[in-house]
Amino acid sequence: KKAEDFPKDSLCIVGLENDSLIEIASVKSYALPKEAPGPLAYHRHKVNDTSKKSQAADQADEGSELVIMNIEDGTKRLLNNISEMKWSRNGKLLVLEGREAKNASASRNCVLVYRAMEDHLDTISRNGNEFMQFAIDDNAYQVAFTAECDSIAKSLRMVTH
Repeated sequence: KKAEDFPKDSLCIVGLENDSLIEIASVKSYALPKEAPGPLAYHRHKVNDTSKKSQAADQADEGSELVIMNIEDGTKRLLNNISEMKWSRNGKLLVLEGREAKNASASRNCVLVYRAMEDHLDTISRNGNEFMQFAIDDNAYQVAFTAECDSIAKSLRMVTH
C-alpha cells in the first residue's frame, strides 16, 4: 500500500480537571512550549490530488496549514503555507517559516513571529530560499536563524540531481 492509503494521525487533548476530550483529525505534527501551559501549534495534512507525484511534491514544498490553539479556551488561529515552527520555552513566541504558495504571486518565503500573549503575527524576514535552525532566547526577546538567500545556488541544486 501507498502512504496516502493509510489513515492520518490524530491528536487527542484530555482535560484532567473537567474530564474533557478534544480530538483533532489529520495532524501531521504538533509542538508545545516546554514551560508554559495553554498554547499548542499543529500542522494539518494537506488534501492532495495524489494522481500526480510532481504536484504533491510541489505542495509539500509549500508547507501546510498550521493551527495555533489556546488549549484553555479553545480559540484557534489558522495560518497557511507554514513548513517549520518552534516555540520559545516560556510560550510567548512561536517562530514560523512561511513558504511561497505556487498559486499566489504575492506570497514569498518568510520568517514569522507569533506573539501568543497579544495574538499578534509579525514578519521579520522575507525572500530567502530557505530558513532553518530557529533559536529563541530564554526570555523570548531575541530570535536567531540561518537563511539561504542565494537564488543561483538553489537553481543549480535543482539542475544537478
